[in-house]
Amino acid sequence: MPNTIIPANRFKRELKNYLKKFPALEEDINDLIENLEKGHLVGEDITG
Repeated sequence: MPNTIIPANRFKRELKNYLKKFPALEEDINDLIENLEKGHLVGEDITG
């Protein structure tokens, strides 16, 4: 079942500032959102 990713307003506002300095970040963010929407969790499992 696909997930819907809804970025918070604060995230979108701060991302806009970061994209001015790091334009390549947009592709990374889009890839991350696509993976999350497909249900692929990104990161490492923490045991303990």
